[in-house]
Amino acid sequence: TVGVYINNKNIFDKINETSCQKFLLSAEAHTRHPVLDNCHSFVQDPRPNDDKKYIRYCPTMCCWSPPVSKSQFSINLLNSLKNPPNLVSAIDSGMYSWRKEIINNLFSKLGGKMDLFGGGFKNNLGGYHHNTGTKFLNEKYISLQPYFFSLGIENDTAKHSKEDYITEKVTDPIMCETLPVCQTAPNLNQYFIEGSYILLSDFNNLDFNNLAQEYTSRKKQLLQQKEYLKTHLNVFKY
Repeated sequence: TVGVYINNKNIFDKINETSCQKFLLSAEAHTRHPVLDNCHSFVQDPRPNDDKKYIRYCPTMCCWSPPVSKSQFSINLLNSLKNPPNLVSAIDSGMYSWRKEIINNLFSKLGGKMDLFGGGFKNNLGGYHHNTGTKFLNEKYISLQPYFFSLGIENDTAKHSKEDYITEKVTDPIMCETLPVCQTAPNLNQYFIEGSYILLSDFNNLDFNNLAQEYTSRKKQLLQQKEYLKTHLNVFKY
């Protein structure tokens, strides 16, 4: 039995009554489930009082997007265009005004050449913020796969665990072969290959007039990190 995001006591009690091996996935920093018999709870952030017999630590547990690829033909075509379509995306639910302000500032620096998604910009993605009937049951990849860069800012890393807390905001772009521009755990380099991501604080150092080349120069590391996510940094491997 595998339980995810259990907030209903009746459902939790039913899982507790089963005699099989149980796993509880707590994919948010603030979530801790009660201890059950014959069970392991997978969490993303370690805490001093964690019961090591019960807790299993697994950074980068979350992925909303399926692993999709970019064609080399498309990359070459975008590289050749003097005025390519927008190559940067951002997703925001609208829950945090400070995060939307960061996105809007970057939008201005790019001269508006950024596509915006999510409830914060009235451009919802099915399955991610709303239900959908698409084949992947999730449309987040639509906001990632066509782009070379995508902004990913964690909600609240400092409040629960500054280090080691890495979510889908970093992993999903990589699964879509898109470079995450991220503000996330300060020890991200312990899990991610240098060049497979760009820190938000370093984004201004890129050549905004030649973003396709900036992407191409990091493509090898990006593909290596994607493979590492698929084979090592995922809940099935843990």
